[in-house]
Amino acid sequence: MSESPSLPVLSLSGSWKDLPHTGLSGELARVLSAYMPGCRWFGSKSREIVFSEVESVHPVGPVRSGGGEVGPFFLCVLLVSYRDGTTERYLFPLGQSASGRLESKARIARIEWRGEGPGNTELVDGLYLPEMGRALLDLFGRSGALSGEQGEGSLGILTAEAFDRLRRSSSPDEEPVLFRGEQSNSSLLFGGSLMLKCFRRLEPGINPDLEVGMFLEEETRSRIIAPLGGAILGKTPAGEPLTFAMLQGFVANRGDGWSWMRDTLKKGVLDSEHGERVSSGPFGEKLSRMVLRIGTRTAELHQSLARDPEDPDFAPVPLTPEDVGELVRSVGARMEKTFALLERNLDRLPPEARPDGETVLERVSELRGLIGLRVQSGILGEGYKIRCHGDFHLGQLLVTPEEDVVFLDFEGEPALPIAERRRKSSPLLDLAGMLRSLHYVSRSVLGSSPDPAETLKSHRWFVESSESYLSAYFRKMESGRDLLPSRGSIFRLLTVYLLRKALYELEYELDNRPDWVGIPLVGILTLLAER
Repeated sequence: MSESPSLPVLSLSGSWKDLPHTGLSGELARVLSAYMPGCRWFGSKSREIVFSEVESVHPVGPVRSGGGEVGPFFLCVLLVSYRDGTTERYLFPLGQSASGRLESKARIARIEWRGEGPGNTELVDGLYLPEMGRALLDLFGRSGALSGEQGEGSLGILTAEAFDRLRRSSSPDEEPVLFRGEQSNSSLLFGGSLMLKCFRRLEPGINPDLEVGMFLEEETRSRIIAPLGGAILGKTPAGEPLTFAMLQGFVANRGDGWSWMRDTLKKGVLDSEHGERVSSGPFGEKLSRMVLRIGTRTAELHQSLARDPEDPDFAPVPLTPEDVGELVRSVGARMEKTFALLERNLDRLPPEARPDGETVLERVSELRGLIGLRVQSGILGEGYKIRCHGDFHLGQLLVTPEEDVVFLDFEGEPALPIAERRRKSSPLLDLAGMLRSLHYVSRSVLGSSPDPAETLKSHRWFVESSESYLSAYFRKMESGRDLLPSRGSIFRLLTVYLLRKALYELEYELDNRPDWVGIPLVGILTLLAER
């Protein structure tokens, strides 16, 4: 590995195991704050950090490696304060490594030892070190409370019923590999059996991903989620719980739903031998089966999440007119904010997207009327609210070797606080997310200057697939608890959720991917066309 010229210096005295004391004195907070903005999982790159401090440090290990001991390692919680007065917590798994041994993105600081020390060492993200992965996995053999820098019980280990079975299926000699496909979290893969997901941004409270995994643990026979192995837990100084990491069984797969669907759909759109519809060719048959399977499995997921009327965190509750009014008001507020952002950025839009952007702005009053009309037309708060996935799209499922699906990542929208992500909603929230994802994938297979025939072919597939997805979902829901509004209200309420999701997408694309902004713009105009 090449030498990094910009590494800050962390000055240490004593031995490596004294790192927590250095961290609490402020040195560690300084170098972690400098490292964090370059990480993919840091979601506040546009905000100015004005202060940071190490809130807690938890020793992990050491472990046996190569005939000797390696470690200890540390789980460090950094509290970050921003110019706007808000704060966030981030988790840093920390280790030390010889200078230049690891790739640049793993290297945090050059360690300068005061007095005698090993020399030529660096502070690194410990997830890049296989030894730290093994040390974290070893924690699950010790359920209960472990001591840390804040005293007894500051680090806790939870093991689920499936842990012993999952652990037996893995080899103790398997070297963990850092999974490179994530952004907001970081995961280690242990062979073909275990996945350890480390949550980077921490919020007080049990992470919804863990909470849902625990609740659905008894539903693993339906195989709609990955089996839960356990979790590593921490606490804030006030004693509030923090979820550091979650252990799950690894699901053999052919990729996530987005990549599988996109690759298959692209072949279908480019297939010129089987007519003007994707559905008429061999790739269309594969896609149709998958869409029907996702619709059926979505209904099974919602019925499973609503299965216990005695659990206050998961029991279905009636959807009231007040709930609908709050939803409409929130969509209206987001619409004003998002369209103001669109107007400010109109000149930055790609040439092919600008006409749609102008049209949307010209028709703002119609959009305001659209959500008002939906309420006036009879959305009276029918049906139930349940715990939903909350960030439901094709990327949140895996396609198994048998072309079944398994759902992932029940954290909800990452930008929202945990309390809001845990709120119950109409199941139509998730349906809107999947329908918007089908629209995204239908547009993503087209080039920047697509052939009109291919555009029409892709759009027809989207319309047909949306209808198939909803039909499969509604058909399966009829065999379980009645959670949905009446058929007369379903599509009116679904329109509001679709607009909510499209506005979220538009804001995201304006901030992050202007080349994709045309997709949510088309989605918004389609809702107007169907009013």
